[in-house]
Amino acid sequence: MFLDRLLHKHTVYDPWGCVNAYATAEATVGEDVSTSKRKIDIDSPGQFHLATYRKDLESAEPRLPFAEDAARILQDGECAMKRVLRPDLTEAELKSAKEVTWRTQTKVKFLATLLFLVKIGLMLRSSAKEVQALTKHFQVPKGEDAWRIISDARIFNWMCLVPPGVNLPFIKVLLLEIAALGATHAVTGDWRYWFYQLPINESLQHYFEMSCNNSFFRLACLPMGWSWSPRIAQCLGWGVILHRAFINNAFVDPLGVYEVFGDDPPSFIRLRECPGGKVIGLIFLWYDNVIVICKDPSLRDKWYDRLIFNCSHFNAKVKTMVRSSRPDYLGIHFWTINQSINADRQLTPWSCPEAR
Repeated sequence: MFLDRLLHKHTVYDPWGCVNAYATAEATVGEDVSTSKRKIDIDSPGQFHLATYRKDLESAEPRLPFAEDAARILQDGECAMKRVLRPDLTEAELKSAKEVTWRTQTKVKFLATLLFLVKIGLMLRSSAKEVQALTKHFQVPKGEDAWRIISDARIFNWMCLVPPGVNLPFIKVLLLEIAALGATHAVTGDWRYWFYQLPINESLQHYFEMSCNNSFFRLACLPMGWSWSPRIAQCLGWGVILHRAFINNAFVDPLGVYEVFGDDPPSFIRLRECPGGKVIGLIFLWYDNVIVICKDPSLRDKWYDRLIFNCSHFNAKVKTMVRSSRPDYLGIHFWTINQSINADRQLTPWSCPEAR
């Protein structure tokens, strides 16, 4: 009975106290997919080199336990099942969940989208006997002329443990930290289709199956709509930023990163002259949007080179990677006038040295 309620179109299963907008978005879009002029906002994104990433993480400094965990979940099917599935699920509950998902059918109007995703490698053809759980595909508007593809994975989310926190910083913290730093020499980067670049192992794929027009499809990339996806995407993003390449069998300059990392990703990072020393820069990450802000433009340029190298090394496709002393980040424009930091044209100059 409980699982039946999960599939009711007006019910949002939300055990974490957050409104899952995607779960009811299809009913509120108010736009006919078959006649809309919007396009799917994805081309062939390429595939992140997860094997290289995981190998490098295991031998690199600094150690990044949170990124190693995320990489194992995506690459190792047995590890993924042990890590994300609820251990208290009974055989009867799993059977019931599977039976309920069989009533989860993706509408025929989305068939062309699914076939397009197969063509570019983000989805694979499947068969009924491989299905562990069925999700439902739908689309929500992205900007003025594009669709964002979503997997309604409520049943699988119910089968999973509540994921650890993502640890995203508040915008207020970003503003206060930049004000305290007193500089805006920055690198801003945006990974292209970040979730869709991240491959998932075959065991996980069978929990993201879709049935449409008597055909079966399964996602081959990290889905939007799975409760663990934001955590995984954030952890792997930090791993790309913080990876240090080898030169002549020695680690290169840490570029101000002297923190010791644990099981959760950092909210943000203060770059320092030496361990415990003066702050010389900041790094913030929101999923696929990174900003590195430095007092010294030469350090900024080194971080630009580091990020370009790391993205190439792991085949992380970049939409933009820009150096600027007047950066735009998350819709906020920063610049310096008379040693005061300004943000956006509607805001007055501000400073907050007590942010340290």
